[in-house]
Amino acid sequence: MDNRIFWLEMASTDIPATVKFYQELLGWPIVRDEEMDYTMTAFERGETGVGFSPIDEEQDVTPGSVLVYVDVPDVDATIARAKELGAPIIVDKTEIPTVGWMAIFGDPGGNRIGVMQSMPREE
Repeated sequence: MDNRIFWLEMASTDIPATVKFYQELLGWPIVRDEEMDYTMTAFERGETGVGFSPIDEEQDVTPGSVLVYVDVPDVDATIARAKELGAPIIVDKTEIPTVGWMAIFGDPGGNRIGVMQSMPREE
């Protein structure tokens, strides 16, 4: 389904402690992708995933911030429309190898929102 929330990214000042907290509190399965230097949930396909990101003030990733990613059919068209609506582009279209293309922009209320276009899956 297009335009559904499929990923959340939670900023953390201490990723190992945050991961341990959610594992112990909610039993979330967690994996670490060493190649991408990224820690995330290992939920079943089709479930909304959660990634844990380090603080990065340049990209407005501050303690307590949550970034919502929306699955879109065309990331280029979505970026273009966001620009027409006056959104600041925080991260322009970026390829995530074997996954798809993403971008992050701002909304009028000061929130960041990510969009993601998945690569076609091989059958």
